[in-house]
Amino acid sequence: MPTSHPTRRAILAGTASACLQLAALALLVATPHPDAELLAAWNDYVSAHRAHDQAFADNPDGSDEDFEPYWEVIDGHAARIRRLQALTLKGFAVQLRFLFAARVEYRSSFRAAIYGEPADAEMIEELETDWRDEMLWRMADTATNACRIPILTSAA
Repeated sequence: MPTSHPTRRAILAGTASACLQLAALALLVATPHPDAELLAAWNDYVSAHRAHDQAFADNPDGSDEDFEPYWEVIDGHAARIRRLQALTLKGFAVQLRFLFAARVEYRSSFRAAIYGEPADAEMIEELETDWRDEMLWRMADTATNACRIPILTSAA
């Protein structure tokens, strides 16, 4: 049975194909996420809230002045999130969660939006009082689930 050896042309074609595939992969890896700045702003925002929560836990009797530096940092990250335009579903999910957290005044709803905690009975009851909040939460939650992001934070 005669053995077949690849021709020089076939070897060169295979090598060229492999090089093109590697170049495409390198480009994909090197290309930043279209919403990289927005996602970074969200992670910074969540981290700043966690730092504030820890400072409050360490000093529950602290004055407003004690916590003002934390709020300044939080407000700076919030301004970045508001300023940036989402370009992907992931960015859109971040902005929906941010908007929901900014709109609601219930601690459990805020913690669900920012930290990804499950909705508790208090949150569900409060959402039932305002159809806009309920709809916004469903949109934020659906967008988050659609892009398969756990909670969008570096700390979670």
